[in-house]
Amino acid sequence: RGYTDLQLRQLLFGSLVAIIVLLTLFVTLFRHLIAKLYRAFLSETMFNQLYRELPSYSPVPFFALYLFSLGILAYFLFLTLHQLGVQLAPSPGKGLALMATGLLLFFAGKHFLWALSGMLFPVGRELGAYSFLVLVFNVVLGLGLLPFTIVVSYAPQPLAQGAMYVGLTAGGLVFLYRLLRGLWLTAPLLAGTPFHFLLYICAVEIAPFLVLWRYFSSYFG
Repeated sequence: RGYTDLQLRQLLFGSLVAIIVLLTLFVTLFRHLIAKLYRAFLSETMFNQLYRELPSYSPVPFFALYLFSLGILAYFLFLTLHQLGVQLAPSPGKGLALMATGLLLFFAGKHFLWALSGMLFPVGRELGAYSFLVLVFNVVLGLGLLPFTIVVSYAPQPLAQGAMYVGLTAGGLVFLYRLLRGLWLTAPLLAGTPFHFLLYICAVEIAPFLVLWRYFSSYFG
């Protein structure tokens, strides 16, 4: 049995209040770091500079912004599935929690595999930088999707669907941009250790998406 519109509206209101409160707090506390992450997103030079400065920073702001951005991304994907008529759980709260947990485990697993591969193979520097690149892009993507998420939450249906598709397109373009930046960053792996590079591509990049496709394809018949 699906959940009611009242349950969904209550979840949307509570989630939006929590997002606004956290966004205000993070912008107040981490304004300069957010600006640096955005510049690192746009510029390879700024990314390399921030990565070199990384040991001088506390990891807490990075993890806080990362979790917050993944939460927004999970919220947007949850609303997207709702727009497409897919309900992950009998209640919207459980559905959102399932989406957020799945997304968190997905990226935690990828970062763990990058760290493990860096320890087992002579590619630690490149994969460490790539792992940080993913963090930067996910933070920027999550913050960038926030306006679309609000529109999908409260706008009339045609406008909500338009915002959903624009947000999905923007997310796809950011993902492609991240792939290009990642290929440039890990190019030494292809030149020096092509077997390790292909193993990494298959195990860490392709396999998780195949698993997700297999899982969600059941919802769409």
